[in-house]
Amino acid sequence: MDTDVEIMYTLSKERRITRHDLKVKLCSSHNRNQLPAALEAKIHEIWSRRLSDNPTLWNGGKFRLASVSDSGGDVTFNLGVTSYKEFIGTNWSPDAKELRRLGEQDYSNTQVICLSFDAIAVVNITTFVHFLLVNADLT
Repeated sequence: MDTDVEIMYTLSKERRITRHDLKVKLCSSHNRNQLPAALEAKIHEIWSRRLSDNPTLWNGGKFRLASVSDSGGDVTFNLGVTSYKEFIGTNWSPDAKELRRLGEQDYSNTQVICLSFDAIAVVNITTFVHFLLVNADLT
């Protein structure tokens, strides 16, 4: 398997779920963790630079797919809120690898500082009513 792709969740083939079994939990604890002030300022600097290079960019809100949990009954998509500006300022930062390392070091999660939002994840619902969640790391 490609090392830049993470399969976030798979459902056993014996188990069937319906749309009523799918839940969404939107919670601020699934948002990007804040960085020290100097690093947050770099996010703003990167965004400002990109915006001056391309004035057609705009900062829109996005949902961030943090994880998927399965209680045996319901399958829950755990979402946070993020923005295109945060994505550009972290994942496209020259320091993206360092930010991912900090996330792993401080929180045991490389995506807690950089972003993984569902706009770059794939949700594939098959004709057999199976669904796949794939998170592609674009950094």
